[in-house]
Amino acid sequence: MKSPIPGLLLSLFGLLVPWPAVCPAAEADPADVLVYGATGAGCTAAIAAAREGATVILVEPGQHVGGMVSGGLSHTDFGDRTVVGGLMLEFHERVARHYGTRPFYWRGPEPHVAERILRDWLRESGVEERFGQPVESVAKSDGVITSVRFTDGSTLAAKVFVDASCEGDLFARAGVSYAVGRESRAKYGESLAGRQQVLPDMHQFKVGLSPFVNGRDGAVLPLIRTNRPVFFGQGDDRVNLGFLRSSLEEAKGGALGVKRIQEVRIGYPERGMTRNPNRVPGWRIKLPEWTPRRAE
Repeated sequence: MKSPIPGLLLSLFGLLVPWPAVCPAAEADPADVLVYGATGAGCTAAIAAAREGATVILVEPGQHVGGMVSGGLSHTDFGDRTVVGGLMLEFHERVARHYGTRPFYWRGPEPHVAERILRDWLRESGVEERFGQPVESVAKSDGVITSVRFTDGSTLAAKVFVDASCEGDLFARAGVSYAVGRESRAKYGESLAGRQQVLPDMHQFKVGLSPFVNGRDGAVLPLIRTNRPVFFGQGDDRVNLGFLRSSLEEAKGGALGVKRIQEVRIGYPERGMTRNPNRVPGWRIKLPEWTPRRAE
């Protein structure tokens, strides 16, 4: 049977889905497409393939779908909305129907709403979903991926593999070259690459956070570097440590009703390869006292 899948699957969520590897059947009745990572890119790649008549398995190492789309972003950046089409437009139309507004009235839904929309969309498209299955190893034949083994011991074969994970774990385990960090301006001629200046604009975090364990001095928090940064425009191997995002709704009477988060657990990657955060050691970091207040 000739696969109906095009040679390249792209997501309209602004995330590039890496090229898939087409391979012969490694096991009996393999899926047409296996998508690893239920990010916004992964969900839309799976939906697009299923709409073309393919059998699709979407494997997520965690327990949620949507990636940043449902992970607290809640504000989608776009320029001219008249050029937005395809699955991206359909997503915003579904958001509008949920809130009873016109498309793009809200730039993004609340995280739980985004996940509900994506889960309904995947179910309607006939995509098979599997959760809690981080990739462990990849089998290849003549340089082509034939099957993937997961940490729970299961193995899946497919004709097409799409790595839509945020970290690119599947393709990294397949031997695809990768880099960690940010490139310099000179490497690809990109004026906005490399280390950027800290400018007084809306892109800077305005709440002061201490890098110290005790909030004042002494030992610094895990993964915080104390060496001098590179010059502006130069590249390095640094990555964002992480973000905590909240979606707040004003209660009756104007009260915020926010409970203070006492501490947060931080896991860490091992040897440049990401691991299931539920399986790796980490740190429990006490957060400083803070008082929630309404934005002016």
